[in-house]
Amino acid sequence: MQRHPMTDAIMARADAGLSSPKIAAELGLEGRAVRHIIERQLIARKAQAEPVVSRDELSISAQKKLDTAIRQHQRDLDLKFEEAVREKYVADLNRVLPEYEQQQAYCDEVIKARKGVMPRATFRKILACLHPDRGMSNAVLASAFSAFEQLERVLVSEAEMPTRSSHRPKTHAELMEQKRKVSEDRAMRRAKRAGTGMAYR
Repeated sequence: MQRHPMTDAIMARADAGLSSPKIAAELGLEGRAVRHIIERQLIARKAQAEPVVSRDELSISAQKKLDTAIRQHQRDLDLKFEEAVREKYVADLNRVLPEYEQQQAYCDEVIKARKGVMPRATFRKILACLHPDRGMSNAVLASAFSAFEQLERVLVSEAEMPTRSSHRPKTHAELMEQKRKVSEDRAMRRAKRAGTGMAYR
C-alpha cells in the first residue's frame, strides 16, 4: 500500500504527545485515517526493533502461515482505510448538497419572477409576420425570424412558458436512489426498443 504523504508530519505530532483528533484537526485530515496511519507506523517500528528473522530460516509451513497472516493484515488495513475515505466522502457530499439546494432554490425564485414584456399571443403574431413566406428576401426574413424566435423565453412570462424543473437530491442516499432509477429507466427503454426491433440510439 502506498505511503501516505502526511505520514512524517502525523508521526512527528504523535511522538510529541498529540492525540489523533488533534493531529487530524491540525492537518485537516479524517481522524480515523490518522489513527490507522499511526497504528501502522507503530507496528512497523516495533517490527524494526525486534530481532529480524530471515524468512528462509522458517519452515515451509511457517512461511506459508506468515504469508497468509501478512496478506490478511494488509487486507484489514486496506478495508479500514477505504471505509474511512468512504465515510468522509459521504459526509462531505451530505454537507455540500444542502448548500447546492439553497443555490438552486434561489435560481428557481429568479425564474419564477420573470414577468416578460408581452403576452405570448402577441409574440406569436409578430413571429408569424417575420416568417420567410411573408415577402422580402428569404435570407433576411429567415435571419430575423431565427433571431426573434430565440428571444421567446426572455420576452414571454414564466406563467405562460414555465421553465422545466427536476427533483434535486439533498443527501448522498437520495443521489444514489436517483442514479438507480435513471439506470432502470434506461434499461427499460433499451428492452422496449429491442422488443420492437428499433435501433438503439
